[in-house]
Order: sequence, then C-alpha cells, then structure tokens
Amino acid sequence: MSPRCLLYVLATTGILACGGDSGPAPVEVEAAWAGTIQGSSSPAQMQFTLQENSGSVSGSGSLSSAEEAIAVQVSGTYTEPNVALTLTASGFEPISISAVVSETSLTGTANGSGFVSSAVSMTRQ
Repeated sequence: MSPRCLLYVLATTGILACGGDSGPAPVEVEAAWAGTIQGSSSPAQMQFTLQENSGSVSGSGSLSSAEEAIAVQVSGTYTEPNVALTLTASGFEPISISAVVSETSLTGTANGSGFVSSAVSMTRQ
C-alpha cells in the first residue's frame, strides 16, 4: 500500500471512529420534584414542579410540616448540573436552595426563613 493510500485509510478510519454518540444526554431540571428540607426538629416536606427556559427556572409548589402547608413560588437559575432556587411565600422570608441535579435526584442545602445550611433531598417524580 502506498503512503498516500495508507494516510487516506488512517484519516477516514479516524473520522469514522470519532463519529456517533455525542456523549451523555443533558440532565434536565424541568420536572415534578418531591422531597425534604431537614429542619431543626423535623424535616419539612416539599413538592414543586419546575419549568426551565434557557437557564431560567420557574415553578410553584408547597412546603409543609406537621403544623401547616404553605404554597410557594419558585424562581432561579440552572447551569447543568447546578441549580439555584428561591422559594417565596406570602408572610415568610425567602428560602434559597443551592443544589446539584442528576437524572433522578436534586440534593443540596437550604438557607433562609429558619433554615441554616439545611440538607435538601428531592426525587424526580
């Protein structure tokens, strides 16, 4: 085989070997989520549905304890795999959540409205 043919074979084989799968699918934050924020005495239950558009996150849901349930609005930003959320509810200080999103979970910490570096654990529904 001539050097020119060998170079051609190596070049085309390399191109074909590099084609195909472009890597793992992106992890989406847009979903229904349910889980807990670990409070000082007991965990608070959370449920919310998130939408994401070009890194901007919005949604709504609830935060509940044994004593009460509170409707919350959710806003924030998402840069895979990190999400920064703010939960707001009438009459309460905002809660900030910094978390990492995977295929099935959202885990991180919450601060504000009585939570101080409180563990957050949610599961995609």
